[in-house]
Amino acid sequence: MTAQSEQQKIRSRLRSYERKLRLEKKKYGDYDDSAGKRYQIAPHYMLLGDNDGALAAFAWFEQEFDDDGGKPDHLLCWSLALHRASNQVGAARKLRQAMLSNLYLVPYLIDAPISRLDIWHGSSDAEPNYVESIPEQYLQLWTDEERNWAAGLYQGPGFQLARDRCIEIRKLLDSTRPGTERHSLLSENDPSAHAARTFFVSVIEIPGVR
Repeated sequence: MTAQSEQQKIRSRLRSYERKLRLEKKKYGDYDDSAGKRYQIAPHYMLLGDNDGALAAFAWFEQEFDDDGGKPDHLLCWSLALHRASNQVGAARKLRQAMLSNLYLVPYLIDAPISRLDIWHGSSDAEPNYVESIPEQYLQLWTDEERNWAAGLYQGPGFQLARDRCIEIRKLLDSTRPGTERHSLLSENDPSAHAARTFFVSVIEIPGVR
């Protein structure tokens, strides 16, 4: 398949996702997206080399699905789009959220895979084998330089602190019975809620930001 025909295939798939979601919203007044089309739109713009289109799609997602924390690979693409737009703080926030949504994701991206952790995973999205289901094209979006940027943050003290706390919480969740304590742990375990409350990455740790 030529590069041009591949681009046409991606564009056709993107338009199909967008059309189906528009029809759902028009017919039901809301979205019935059990297939997860909403997570594919912005990354498909990135596959077409349209970073501005991707950012607009991520903004649409945030507006239309404000209670949806996103999928790990969706968050990873979001981080990359923000990084390419020179929004380094926003990119670091999304990378951190992606890391906490699946603790095996960023190591997989930077070729530093880790063994299965003895923790409560909570859903299939957080399991180690989730990374194997990520479309290879999404991972190929990342250049060596961009992977080095991600590795620098991942190995920095801010991300390490957040990761260690996340592992600590999920170990406790593995053995804590339902009740007030478990509810509190589950609230802190939510990557999006926790990111809004406490952000462990200082601008000093972010390359290019002073």
